[in-house]
Amino acid sequence: MQDLIIHGVAIPPGKRVSFDIPLPSFYTHTPVPMTVHAIRGRRDGPRLLVCAAVHGDEINGIEIIRCLLRSPALRGLKGALIAVPIVNVYGFVRQSRYLPDRRDLNRCFPGTDKGSLAARLAYLVTAELLTICTHGIDLHTGAIHRDNLPQIRTTFTADATTETLARAFGVPVILNADIRDGSLRAEAVQRGIPCLVYEAAEALRYSETAIHAGVRGILRVMRALGMVPAGLVGGPCRSRSSPARPSGSVPLRAASCGRWCPWAPRSPGGSCWGWWRIRSARTKSR
Repeated sequence: MQDLIIHGVAIPPGKRVSFDIPLPSFYTHTPVPMTVHAIRGRRDGPRLLVCAAVHGDEINGIEIIRCLLRSPALRGLKGALIAVPIVNVYGFVRQSRYLPDRRDLNRCFPGTDKGSLAARLAYLVTAELLTICTHGIDLHTGAIHRDNLPQIRTTFTADATTETLARAFGVPVILNADIRDGSLRAEAVQRGIPCLVYEAAEALRYSETAIHAGVRGILRVMRALGMVPAGLVGGPCRSRSSPARPSGSVPLRAASCGRWCPWAPRSPGGSCWGWWRIRSARTKSR
């Protein structure tokens, strides 16, 4: 079997190892560790990187990874799962999307080992984690006070594998999103690594719906890759219709002040997902 070594830590076959990668300290000399959980099966297979909190205020992915690591489906793992619950530790402890210098980590990949704090953190993730993996899933949420419908962001023309994994994830929307320069997904694509971005709910708020969909979606992707036994993972989403595949997204603005009321009528096929309508309802004073 091929060796699996992360930051000098060897992960033997059939073992689960958790360890910290030291990051640059705070100005108070407080140590800053980035925790990595690595689970390796007894047989070789794909190496999947799942990371969260690249933006420090996007916390749903942290809980998704915690639940994923406790899944009984991992007992029959083939290959390796490398999970990083909090990439941007600096932003997480400050409840901020950004690093202390206001840089967006997801615009700094692949980074450099002699650059800014953001560049050095991006370089570490690239060199120590991304380069040893064959596939990746980057977990995100919407912005503060912006609740996103669970969706996969990918590029339809990237390769057939990426589209297959996006459909396997089982969310209602697969968005054909342009690759942003400096993002983790852009660096993965540049290296020929299929990478999905899962985005759901909003920043600084836990959403059980988003977390549940994220855990099940990752396990479905692992099943599609042959990493976990099919019998231990739930089937595809129950919707009879295919996921929506918009080529882009635009903001919709209410025509007047009032309340925002989303609704999703059932389609003839029985799906609870449909197009969302925005309407404004004036509030009358009593």
